[in-house]
Amino acid sequence: MKKSTRARQGKNAQRLRDDIRRNTFYMHGTMMASQGAEVGNPKHTITTDDAVAILNRRNTWAIMIVVFLDNGIEPFAKTDHHTITEHKSRSDINAQIDQLHWDFVGEQNLNHVCSSGFFIVPDHAVDLHRSERDALRLFAAHKPWDRAHTEAATMIRQLERMTEAA
Repeated sequence: MKKSTRARQGKNAQRLRDDIRRNTFYMHGTMMASQGAEVGNPKHTITTDDAVAILNRRNTWAIMIVVFLDNGIEPFAKTDHHTITEHKSRSDINAQIDQLHWDFVGEQNLNHVCSSGFFIVPDHAVDLHRSERDALRLFAAHKPWDRAHTEAATMIRQLERMTEAA
């Protein structure tokens, strides 16, 4: 095989890895009973191992924090967008995401808050404003405006943590 063919194949493989990374998202919220984040990729099929490998790599990050509110007139969502331009693994940014998340929740009228969550993509150049509607649709499948559902999900997560610790 010629050197130029190998180089082209290498570049194509890198483009594919970049495309997979840019289209992979992780989301979690207080309305979700699972301990870990849900992962998705609308363009490519990825395995759990692929998803974990992406999380463990040092990436830049696009972050959308979401708060689901109901003021008694209508349910709605507020979002707050951030980027992390330094290359960090998901475990390196956990505390930062938690801080952004709870700070944004704290800025809301707590009587109206039903649930909250985050939506992250391992590439800071991804414009989450453009995919905000799709992300909110994904959260909607988890009943984010149902306070009883959120309380039940929170209790399930707490019981799972207690069981794991025992």
